[in-house]
Amino acid sequence: MEKKKAEQEQTFQEEVQRYIKQNRLQQRVKCSPALYSNGASLASKREEALDRARQQMNKFKSSYDQIKAQIEFNVANRPLLVEQVSKAFIHNLNQIKELQRYVAILREAGMNPDEHLTDE
Repeated sequence: MEKKKAEQEQTFQEEVQRYIKQNRLQQRVKCSPALYSNGASLASKREEALDRARQQMNKFKSSYDQIKAQIEFNVANRPLLVEQVSKAFIHNLNQIKELQRYVAILREAGMNPDEHLTDE
């Protein structure tokens, strides 16, 4: 009877050990990459990342194009240095010609131009 009880106890312990091993093995199999492939989720995440990168690059490109267009517009509408100097020279020349005409008119009228001219 003792022997039979010891055999039953040993059989029970073996069953428990086998059950524990089986549960561990089932958990490993469930988490095994061979059975569960995350390739699809990784591919979708990669596509999302590429889309975000494309959108960001398009924003950067449009911003760059706007800045470039603004610079080109400013350069096209800015007169050259030679033109600026020429305009100033022509303006001064016109003032001198007007002054000479005014002096000529004063002399024709018989007046002294030095009495009627100011520093301005």
